[in-house]
Amino acid sequence: MSILNTIIKGIAGNTVTINGKTNTGSTVTIKNNKLIVDGNEVECDEKNVTISITGNVDTVGTTSGEVTITGNAKEVNTTSGDVRIGRDVTGDVKTVSGDVDVRGDIEGNVTTISGDVSTSEG
Repeated sequence: MSILNTIIKGIAGNTVTINGKTNTGSTVTIKNNKLIVDGNEVECDEKNVTISITGNVDTVGTTSGEVTITGNAKEVNTTSGDVRIGRDVTGDVKTVSGDVDVRGDIEGNVTTISGDVSTSEG
């Protein structure tokens, strides 16, 4: 997996860990292998991406990478990568190739073309 394009919005007051490096900010973007937190570039040499969000998030969109969210999420989209959400989803979760695991209630839809969906509603 390579870091192509990723955007994370609505994380104010929470932490985002990308490949073991913890960042804080309200918007995190990865574009052309550059990590940008609230408009400031942060060093990111990794080609594989693992995103871990402690707390709630509005939107996560990535072309490639594993996404783990401990809190609630409004919308998560990934082309290739597993998605794990620790609480509720108020919108949709979509992945083309990856498993989806939601541990709370789902108000929207969960879709994957090549992967499994598991839930345990709260």
